[in-house]
Amino acid sequence: MGYAFISYSSKEKQTAEAMADLLHRHAIETWMAPGDIPAGSSYARAIVKAIRECSCFVLMLSNQSQSSKWVPKELERAVDYDRAIVPVQLDDAPLNDEFALYISTNQTFPVNSIDENDENMQRILSAVISSTGQGDSNG
Repeated sequence: MGYAFISYSSKEKQTAEAMADLLHRHAIETWMAPGDIPAGSSYARAIVKAIRECSCFVLMLSNQSQSSKWVPKELERAVDYDRAIVPVQLDDAPLNDEFALYISTNQTFPVNSIDENDENMQRILSAVISSTGQGDSNG
């Protein structure tokens, strides 16, 4: 059993927090980069450790995350550590070349909002539960 690492652009922190809240309501542990880690090598060490120890990498996928300084590096680490990747597509942005190297559009779950009743959100929950060995399907 493990936890879900939530990767997001700082511009989408509210949406990432909504995702974490939803996962917590389904008894799934999460890890998100706290805003109080200082930039630099200690930040990178904390992120690498969290990705190495997670079971599932929830990628909040958007234009902002694809142009982020950290999200592409986090995705690369998740691939290196062979973590299950669950891409949550937040907008209609096409995958840039860097992201398309690791995931394809047929792997993404497009959502308009973090709505538990959305069909794709149900698929996301199932994928995270399956990857982490945690959670419930009833909330």
